[in-house]
Amino acid sequence: MNFDNFPVLDANSHGLNLEDRSQLALDRTFLDSLHSSRSTLVHGTLGQSVSSFLFYLNLGDVFFLAVVVVAWAVWAGRMLYMKVYDRNRPFLMSNDSTARDLKRWVAFNMVGTGSTSAVYGGLAGYSIAVHPGTWAAGVSLALALGVMISVIGRNHGSTANVTLIITVIFAPIVSAFIYYGITSNIMLGFGFALLLVPFILSTKSMTFAVRMRFLEADRALKEADRLKKMFYDAVSNMPDGLMVITRAGKLKFATKNARRLFDMPDDFRVDGKKVSSLLEVAVRTNAFSRRQASLCDQAIRRLLNGNTLNEVIRLRDDLFVEFSIGRDEAALLRDADADESFVLVCADVTDRIKSADRVSYLANYDMLSEMPNRRYMRELILDAHAKMGGSSNIAFCVFDVDKFKDINDTLGHASGDEVIKAVGRSMIEVKERHPSLIISRLGGDEFVMALPDIAHDFPVGKFFDDAFATICREYDILGKDVDVRCSGGVIVCSREGFQFDDAYTKADLALYQVKQKKRKRRDSTLRWKLFDDETEMSFKKDQQVRLELTHAIAEGRFLVHYQPMFTPDGLRIETFEALTRWERPGIGVVCPEEFIPIAESMNIIGDITRHVVERACMDCATWHGDATVSVNLSVLDLARYEVIDMISEALRKAGLPPTRLQVEITESIFLKDTDKAKKILTALHEMGVKTAIDDFGTGYSNLGYINKLPLNKVKIDKSFIKDIDRDEKSMQLFEAVVSLGKKLNLGVIVEGVETAEQLDRINEVGVDLIQGFIFGRPMGNEAANELLSRTGAASSQVRVIPLMGRTAASH
Repeated sequence: MNFDNFPVLDANSHGLNLEDRSQLALDRTFLDSLHSSRSTLVHGTLGQSVSSFLFYLNLGDVFFLAVVVVAWAVWAGRMLYMKVYDRNRPFLMSNDSTARDLKRWVAFNMVGTGSTSAVYGGLAGYSIAVHPGTWAAGVSLALALGVMISVIGRNHGSTANVTLIITVIFAPIVSAFIYYGITSNIMLGFGFALLLVPFILSTKSMTFAVRMRFLEADRALKEADRLKKMFYDAVSNMPDGLMVITRAGKLKFATKNARRLFDMPDDFRVDGKKVSSLLEVAVRTNAFSRRQASLCDQAIRRLLNGNTLNEVIRLRDDLFVEFSIGRDEAALLRDADADESFVLVCADVTDRIKSADRVSYLANYDMLSEMPNRRYMRELILDAHAKMGGSSNIAFCVFDVDKFKDINDTLGHASGDEVIKAVGRSMIEVKERHPSLIISRLGGDEFVMALPDIAHDFPVGKFFDDAFATICREYDILGKDVDVRCSGGVIVCSREGFQFDDAYTKADLALYQVKQKKRKRRDSTLRWKLFDDETEMSFKKDQQVRLELTHAIAEGRFLVHYQPMFTPDGLRIETFEALTRWERPGIGVVCPEEFIPIAESMNIIGDITRHVVERACMDCATWHGDATVSVNLSVLDLARYEVIDMISEALRKAGLPPTRLQVEITESIFLKDTDKAKKILTALHEMGVKTAIDDFGTGYSNLGYINKLPLNKVKIDKSFIKDIDRDEKSMQLFEAVVSLGKKLNLGVIVEGVETAEQLDRINEVGVDLIQGFIFGRPMGNEAANELLSRTGAASSQVRVIPLMGRTAASH
């Protein structure tokens, strides 16, 4: 019971006595109950309209269409009325409102409930009278009868309202049955009409019974509240919190100060609740960490077992609480029964504790994760290493949170902090199972685990598998489910071979290799890797690639080739896709699949995009005819508004109309900041630039979002046509994807077409453009311009020559 909100009745207010004021307060409660559960109005209207529409489709009677319109009109009117009620609710629920005010709003509500009920009754009565024997009559009757359930629960506050609803619903139904009895079958018609009578009476009786039970409960509750308030007033002025608790740990009472210390919600009723339940609520509301709640529960158990007289617990960063019990009570506790009650005092001793411990704690611990910081972690590890036996090993792990920047960018830094806290709590869980484990947050999203003094045959693999299984899971982060994945590197060293900085560097190399493998395999479940010679060699090789890629960007060592997109008849080129290649010294031409992921990880992909866009626009401006050029944009490009200015400047320099440029985006944008991507694509669309979705249907499509993006085309991935010339299911799947693209009013491009058989099957379905080796491989700018010139001059003489036996892998 929250006595802060206890209603004090003023007998002199409005000249009413205490009994009248009490009745008025109850009437306010009844009035408010009539306006609750508004979602049922939507559900009911949806059921009415969907059913009526189905009746119309089945029977062709336009009356049912009219019912749909009327049902939603009534719903809209009631929603408007509810908003008006909400604006007036503060006055109506206050002591300033009168009985006349309340009755007037009850009458307003009856207009709405009567209108809704009239729709139910009218629909059922019409269906029974005009379309007897059809499922329309049965379903509409079932809908009307189903409404009676809500009548009992929602309208017991107004007997007049109940009578109105029952009358308006059942009058048309009973009349319809009587009409049916007179015109068709007197036994069935009058029989069904009579069967409704006990149902009507029982509904009304149950509604009135609910009202009486409510009135009885209200009277009993007021008396109990009066007694509780008297007791509460007597103890509420105590400076410390006080809880009455049984030896079994069940709460019977808690003062306001005690509730404040535990951060109890105002509506949380402590009577009969266990302390563990109270702490669980605090954990769910992020008032306490699970570890702090566990320590508090253990401390209170020690007190209730009579083992100690006081316990000091740190419940939050800013709250230390001392729990104490009297010496005499402590002696009694040892022999007390489980249901015997005792008084537990809880005092806020934060200032006292912090004055002694603050400097030491801040110097050694990370406040966000509540784990040792980098400096203290190093001290702990070196100290543990010095105490190790000569034949033992130490396992050292560095790990971080995958895509932590994306979490910060998409969910906000507050969510990022909560992820760090959640990972920290999980690491503490691991430490509780392995007390010798040293854990630390280095900073950002980087963490360390070190397990010293382990035997040579210690199952290191199983330990880190279990540890990462505890850490890598789904967390509730500020009300959102966030799947947190981590990547780690591990090194195992002997006592003699361990050097902290060297171990850290090598574990970090193994971590980097895990990151690399995950980038190459999107579905990788790899969590950690043990450092070995292969790891070191791989790292050095990757570093060399990164260095050369940086020089390549500075020196512009990138080629742009163009692959044509023909009309399905092979007679006209509409677009060339710009494909970038890296001329790596001593290696040769490198395809984008090999260097684009590295460029993205280095955050230099924007420089490559700029080069390709500028080169493509320049080349396109020199082409014969009005063919367009299509350029791929990275997901990272669509995370930067600067890409708009970059494309605009490239078009200006080349003197190329924006309508001759198309950008291709992958479905993976739906894993990023889709709102920002939408704004960027919209800005490009307004400039005249066309947009296409690449690899359509292969991964992350959010069809609802695709429908909102300013798209012109979809490009169907080659995996959909691989077997269409010999497998009917593949053909059906391809037809479905093409149909989906067309229904979204988008042009359809098919890529990866290599054989005449594939082309024949594709033409059976009908698409807009074909891209693949059957019509042309990627080529330089001069070859592209020459091909455009030839197809433009003698398009009628172009003949398709299938490249039999050749695949994309042979390119």
